[in-house]
Amino acid sequence: MNPANIVTWARIALIPVFVYLMYRAGDSTRMETATWWALVVYLVATFSDYLDGYLARKLDIITPMGQFLDPLADKFLVLAALFSLNIFRGLPVWATVIIVVREVAVVALRSAAMRRGNSMPAAHHAKNKTALQLVMVLAWLFPRTGAMVVVQDVLLYAAVAVTVYSGVRYGLLSKSLLTPAEESPAT
Repeated sequence: MNPANIVTWARIALIPVFVYLMYRAGDSTRMETATWWALVVYLVATFSDYLDGYLARKLDIITPMGQFLDPLADKFLVLAALFSLNIFRGLPVWATVIIVVREVAVVALRSAAMRRGNSMPAAHHAKNKTALQLVMVLAWLFPRTGAMVVVQDVLLYAAVAVTVYSGVRYGLLSKSLLTPAEESPAT
């Protein structure tokens, strides 16, 4: 267990705390204390995504476990937030379904690639997708009133579009990722 992976595990541990705080905040149209704490926990968890990657690169401790666990932790955080927002903030279910389908498909592809000896670290488009999803979730933590409704909706549609784009990009790579490593052509 290295420092980067410890940070990733800490992010995973913050997820139930976030969900609990969202439950406490409920569907209030005001920023309740629990909502502010949910926002803080979410921001800490989001920052830890940057921190674990930084530590892995800086300390040269990039591992297959970290390459698998880090994007998985991101997915758990976003999915927990989406489900909480569906229940407590009125986030459209269709958007959650699209995002969940893409996330499940990519996790399955990443697992299958790893079983075949191939690495599938997060691609640049996937990092952009995650960043946009995280910002979208952050906006949806605020009550849907006034101009915030427009901001939330624009970010929602952008996040869904980038999510679909990223999923298609991974789909196009699936043949090479699912070829066993020893059969892959030399580069």
